[in-house]
Amino acid sequence: MPLTEGDVLDTLSDSVALGIEFYVDKIHIKGEYLTTVRDHIRAGNILVKGGTQDLAFYDQVTDVLLTQKKSPPANDSDRALLLHECVHAMIDVYDPDGTVTRHMGELAAYLTQTTYSVRKNPSSNRNGTAPWDKFWGDLYATVRANELDTSAGNGVRIPSATLENLRRQRSQRCLL
Repeated sequence: MPLTEGDVLDTLSDSVALGIEFYVDKIHIKGEYLTTVRDHIRAGNILVKGGTQDLAFYDQVTDVLLTQKKSPPANDSDRALLLHECVHAMIDVYDPDGTVTRHMGELAAYLTQTTYSVRKNPSSNRNGTAPWDKFWGDLYATVRANELDTSAGNGVRIPSATLENLRRQRSQRCLL
């Protein structure tokens, strides 16, 4: 049985998720904006469906969030991935004209996912030499360098130039 709408709503009500606030270029990640996604789900404007894959996915064309095929209830790792997809939904709600680039939207989602993970478990990290491990290691380093791992980082603005290394890694390796 895949994760449920309840798992997504619980994620969007999690105090750690709601306490996150920072900017990725012009994208403002903020708990208040994530609650708007929660409200859209409750109103039926964004549908949550159980997925059949290991990863979750948000489709901005259909406004459908597919959850991962994990057994409920969602653990912290599952919630981090759900939060990643909810950032895509948040961007869809707050940027209807599509001025946010796909790359910046993806980096905002990854940084939110990683920030949530580190705030839930301060010792979490990812190391290794494989391209995917390097990308994740650099995400963790970016979160810590900008103090996103604590509330001291709330309000931090991370300009696109700072994220160029992550953008390049993601693009070169097609890390979606």
